[in-house]
Amino acid sequence: MTPQELQDIGRRMFRTIPNHWTDALAGVLGVSPRAVQRWANGQNPIPDKIAKNVLKLDRIAEAGRVEADRRRFKGEF
Repeated sequence: MTPQELQDIGRRMFRTIPNHWTDALAGVLGVSPRAVQRWANGQNPIPDKIAKNVLKLDRIAEAGRVEADRRRFKGEF
């Protein structure tokens, strides 16, 4: 995972708080916000385990967005 991919996923997952996505992602991953910031700016490499977890979280979040859109389209909300 590249720093740009981490930024894109983080901003997409936490789009309601775009200026604080690093804090939110850090909380979900159980790491410090500073660690996420260092990975996102390329200062430190993103550990493989973190990259895999971020990708899993992104897939889960996307599935939730798709389901919400499906329900809205069907008028279930």
